[in-house]
Amino acid sequence: MAENNLVITNNTTKEFGPYGTQSAKNYSITFGPDKSIKEVIVRHGFIVDAIGFVVADQTGETSTKLFGGNSGDQTRIPLQSNEYITQISGTYGKYAYSSSDSNVATLSIHTNLKQYGPYGRGELVQNPSSFTSPTGSVVGFFWKAQ
Repeated sequence: MAENNLVITNNTTKEFGPYGTQSAKNYSITFGPDKSIKEVIVRHGFIVDAIGFVVADQTGETSTKLFGGNSGDQTRIPLQSNEYITQISGTYGKYAYSSSDSNVATLSIHTNLKQYGPYGRGELVQNPSSFTSPTGSVVGFFWKAQ
């Protein structure tokens, strides 16, 4: 799974990444004033297998989208009504059991209230590298997953 994210800093939206594989299917999800993240879902084991979101619209109607594999444990991170994602960090590298060049090995979700994670143990990952998005309001994710 490769991941980019959109961060608003000083009222400017910027894209950061990608972190992880470049050889898989493209996915994207953006959030704005009409949509908010209610919950983050991370599937993880040796590496991060999938990421997902429970998103609510202005009427309160929710939808759940999960992207990536179905291996590993699933952790659900419910966000408080006044909580929002401010930063993403983690590590990536070549996972021994993947044909991809690079996979997200560990992932932390930072909010205005606390840090969640890291998720994924980063085991059997060659040449791990760290990534950290700048601090701001994360308004979208763009990634590739197998």
